Amino acid sequence: MGLIDTNHNAKNFRYQFLGASSAVWIGHIVFDTELFRLAGVSKLLWRVKDFASDLLVLELASLNTMNKLCSLEGESAESVKALAVTLYFLRTRLYAVNGKVLGYRTRVRLMWCSMIWITSLGYKPPLGTNKANMLANKRNCVTETIGASFLVVRKDVVRPRGVTTEGVEHTFALIRSDKKEATVLEMT
Repeated sequence: MGLIDTNHNAKNFRYQFLGASSAVWIGHIVFDTELFRLAGVSKLLWRVKDFASDLLVLELASLNTMNKLCSLEGESAESVKALAVTLYFLRTRLYAVNGKVLGYRTRVRLMWCSMIWITSLGYKPPLGTNKANMLANKRNCVTETIGASFLVVRKDVVRPRGVTTEGVEHTFALIRSDKKEATVLEMT
């Protein structure tokens, strides 16, 4: 079994925290996701329609997006900073696993710091929805971090991306393209 896919977690995080109609906070600072619209950030990046694209998450957590947010004048400075730091840690997390030239100590530090930030965010879902989804995403983040921390210190793991569930997901999708109703049992 591979580690939980970092990119998958990042896409869930983008939807749960930044794309859903929910209240998110850290400490006393409430995130104002309307700032994305005010800053001119493309709606495609923060109102999720394409759940599969890894690139959209990277673009949302890009320097370009952060510069647009930070250029807002007269808006809630604390909320802008909280969004920018959250995007920074989201990008850091992706880089820790997907980066090609990083030492294991740096990878572990980046994963742990981003995990602490992400799991520290408070979340109140819209009325009528289940808070358990966000708890599951936070647990996935912790599970991924702990597992990856043990793997990246091994000398034979040079590309941590290769030990996530992403490869299995693509293999199964390829099999399903040949046989629409293929099951995992048929893969053995």
